[in-house]
Amino acid sequence: MLKFFYKLVMLVLVVFTTSLFSQSRSTTCSRFGIDVGSTGGLSGFDWPRDFRYAANGGNNQYDILIENWNKTGGNLNGYAVPGDVEVGAWMTVYNKKTVKYKYPTILVAGQDITDPDVYDAVDAKLPADQVIETLATTYLGISLRQRVYAWSHPNYQDFVLVHQQWINTGNTDADPKTKELPDNSFANFYLFEINTFKPGDGSHDEMCDRNHTKSDRSDIYSSTEIWAFEGDDPAQPGIIDPTRPQLLHVSVGPDLNDRWFGKTVNNEGDPKPETGELMSPMYVGEGIIHLDKSAKDRTNDLTKLKMTRWDEYYWLFHGETQAREDRYNVYRNGYHSEFFVADQNPDAADIYIGSQRCLSTFGPWDGFAIGDTVNLVFVRAAKGISSQLAREKGAEWLNWWQNGQGAFNDQEKNKLLRTGKDSLIACYHKAKTLWENNLKLPEGWNPQPPQKLEIINTDSNYLALTWLEPANSTNISKYNIYYAIGSRDAQYELLATTPHNPGPTQYQYVYRNPKPGFAHYFNLTAVDMNGNESSQYLCRTNRLAIYPGLAKGESMKDVRVVPNPFVYDKNAVENYTGERDKIMIAGLPPGRTEIRIYTLTGDLVRFLVHDVNTGGNDGLDYSNLKKGRRYLTISDNNQYIASGVYVYQVKSLDGHGEKTGKFIVIR
Repeated sequence: MLKFFYKLVMLVLVVFTTSLFSQSRSTTCSRFGIDVGSTGGLSGFDWPRDFRYAANGGNNQYDILIENWNKTGGNLNGYAVPGDVEVGAWMTVYNKKTVKYKYPTILVAGQDITDPDVYDAVDAKLPADQVIETLATTYLGISLRQRVYAWSHPNYQDFVLVHQQWINTGNTDADPKTKELPDNSFANFYLFEINTFKPGDGSHDEMCDRNHTKSDRSDIYSSTEIWAFEGDDPAQPGIIDPTRPQLLHVSVGPDLNDRWFGKTVNNEGDPKPETGELMSPMYVGEGIIHLDKSAKDRTNDLTKLKMTRWDEYYWLFHGETQAREDRYNVYRNGYHSEFFVADQNPDAADIYIGSQRCLSTFGPWDGFAIGDTVNLVFVRAAKGISSQLAREKGAEWLNWWQNGQGAFNDQEKNKLLRTGKDSLIACYHKAKTLWENNLKLPEGWNPQPPQKLEIINTDSNYLALTWLEPANSTNISKYNIYYAIGSRDAQYELLATTPHNPGPTQYQYVYRNPKPGFAHYFNLTAVDMNGNESSQYLCRTNRLAIYPGLAKGESMKDVRVVPNPFVYDKNAVENYTGERDKIMIAGLPPGRTEIRIYTLTGDLVRFLVHDVNTGGNDGLDYSNLKKGRRYLTISDNNQYIASGVYVYQVKSLDGHGEKTGKFIVIR
């Protein structure tokens, strides 16, 4: 068998790995965010962007498989092992990000929290809100030019479109003007993609209480994928329907039978043990929209999707000689996995996928000579129920699981989650239409966001928001102000609407009677005459909360601990929305104050310094704690303090005296 393999046409493989270097760029304007590495590799995804559990895992790799390379001694072994190719197989020429609108300046209580994301240019004529363009070369003389498009429009903000051009340039280094292989050619050219998406891939560190053991949570961090070959014609299984995007795979959070506190639980959607919140309510995947018919013919030919299947990661990268030969046969045999079925029963299709990968081969394209190019266009997307619904319905499900009350059981929970699959497929079709319409948005462009937003915490009665109108404000009709309390969640509520006035360039809104001690987040958008709204993700304060305080104390007698007693709730009910285990020291006098927390035996638990004037807050909250420690119930040694009575000592550094008092912690 091995001799026969050596008699096959010469094969060369180069691995395109997803790696993030200093040149990495990210899409940041929409609900779906993705990272683009210095050689074009895609990794991770955030969806929805403001959801507390949005950060998810995933990556892709590309193999280039060629036959009959005309380079003398190109590959004497007939194949190369992934990961063992020459050093410098991929060279970055550039990886640049262009944005349609400059990022607004954002100030919160005097602190500049303008989006630190790096972009290289601003271009008002861009065909999307953001475009990341990459050019990379390989030692095979094949270059990749890739463009990743992202939109902020509400109907197009759940996906990115990726356009790849694979070009035989003959260039093998980082200088695109050189041509080290001027007569470079191959008989056949294939692309092989190794893909994975992991909703909730190790990103849910807050999901378990302090009694949840490692063994209990081990398989929560795995992934289950539901495979669906949407491109199949349902009437003719295995026959590609060219009117439908080729859905390579769909993935949802774990749906294994997990163990919580000694009891079996259905884990689909990754529910949080304490509250039932569904931490992975999203479906994510990739769909192929366009494949060139040949290196000369740009006609869309989706039959160039030659192979789709899933297999083990270990087999893919660590097999011996026989396995390598089998792997290449898999690359080229046109096999489609049985999991790729149009209307597969989700329960029947679920598999444990912890070390698996989705494998796909595109091609072959014949006679790949200098100057020849093939285009590949695909969509990456995520859809699912909202984070608000994930909390509400998750709580209902937990009540059913714990107490046997209510009708929202495992079946209803999973049925609700699986609506995300249909939404994802609809998203693919929308992306396909957008590509076929030359990236022209039928609803029109979103307007430019305001240039600057500043939020000032003046006193306990109100917060002041001021902003500058967009640089191009001729078509602006109004501004929408959204807010969220306690959590920088994607479900911001509309707080107020302010009309646009042709005269002034600076606007102000006063938010009266905010909730003292609670984290407040804001989001400002501009709305044009046609009702189009600027991005929900560009002019927002999600990187830093502002905390309205209680009235400042006039003397030390006003100092108090809220709540007192503090009762730790094992079900993670938050006494301050979005912030667990938080205690406020309220009524602090003006100026600087030293605060010490002791046990009854005199051991120092915490030492803190707070400035009411500069902190914009009379109360002590986690935005003002030293060294980034978030909760007063965590000691200076970073440990949760035990039940008991504690003594607080407050000393003014500006002549307002001292006070000593007690508070109780019940755990």
